[in-house]
Amino acid sequence: MAAINSSKGVYEFVHARRLRYEKCFKTKLFGETHVFISSTESAKVIVNKENEGGKFSKRYIKSIAELVGADSLLCAAQQHHKLIRSHLFSFFSTDSLSSFVQLFDSLVLEATPTWTCGSVVVIQDETLKIVKEALRKASVVQWLPRVALEDCEIEGFKIKKGWNINIDARSIHHDPTLQNDPDVFNPSRFPVESKLYSFLAFGMGGRTCLGKNMAKAMMLVFLHRFITNYKWKVIDSDSSIQNRALFTKIKSGYPLRLISKKDAKNKTM
Repeated sequence: MAAINSSKGVYEFVHARRLRYEKCFKTKLFGETHVFISSTESAKVIVNKENEGGKFSKRYIKSIAELVGADSLLCAAQQHHKLIRSHLFSFFSTDSLSSFVQLFDSLVLEATPTWTCGSVVVIQDETLKIVKEALRKASVVQWLPRVALEDCEIEGFKIKKGWNINIDARSIHHDPTLQNDPDVFNPSRFPVESKLYSFLAFGMGGRTCLGKNMAKAMMLVFLHRFITNYKWKVIDSDSSIQNRALFTKIKSGYPLRLISKKDAKNKTM
């Protein structure tokens, strides 16, 4: 009950059981059996078995599958998913990404008339570290859902056919054995080569997000224009997470009061 009434909602529910049962526990959610695992070793096992096309497949809760469609890229079965990815891959290639960065930068400038048009954006490593650390701290998708297609065993834990298996990316991202001071925002942690399956912000294996590099580029372009053209003041610093939110969302929306650096400079002249 304490977890349900928490401002962190289901995240607190999972976290409390993670502390009690460590890296694997079973529970009931939405009337079905769910297993939560939070080790890189288990994640590797599931990915390998899924890629082999045998023991695991992706599954979201019924309402999400009905919303986006059972044959969508998000919810499609393994073989159909591979077919869809093969048709979409060219749209997310390196050449396409290069053109997209220039297009998105022009759209950002067009949408914010007070911003001044600058030179071609150079995506810097330091900015990418900040983006990756932000994604580690607050991943959009907290768990990577799969369903067991047959009885199996993961790290000594017996899994029955039909059980829902959730790879707990949130716990893996905050595992002190994988990250030093995991609760501290520290972008400099990313030059160090991380352990395989320890960064799952964009999924993993054959289900890795097709648009992950495009998403990073969008964030980098926006951050570049935002930071170089604006100053800001936080209006509401409440960083608590919205209760019962499907994806991680700050309750207040974290509003800012923006001041154009160009306008501020003109006023001082």
